[in-house]
Amino acid sequence: FSWRLDCAPGLSLEAGSFDLVDLCRSGATRLVRDVGDAGIITVVPNPISTTALIEYALAEEGATRLELFDLSGRLLRVLFDREGRPGAHVLAVDRTGIPNGTCILRLTTPTRIDEARVVFE
Repeated sequence: FSWRLDCAPGLSLEAGSFDLVDLCRSGATRLVRDVGDAGIITVVPNPISTTALIEYALAEEGATRLELFDLSGRLLRVLFDREGRPGAHVLAVDRTGIPNGTCILRLTTPTRIDEARVVFE
């Protein structure tokens, strides 16, 4: 039995034992590096009148999608749909074409779905 340790941020070895943290079984079992608060962190300003900055964090690489829905569940806009990288990110959003009202902002990653309410006025 052997271990390959060239890239295992969630693994620590001491005196023949190990601690394994952040094991993810969604999709396929794999290690996930904890970067703290993963998900939607803040939307500024909220309410949104013209443009806003969406701050979010990702815990792992993989398919990442940020979408905006109205309260009936209708998709209004896909804001981001590509491979994401771990860490904190900021996305500028122009509200052109989005009607006034409360909406749901949804961040989908390989291991997590996070939602936040935003208001357009």
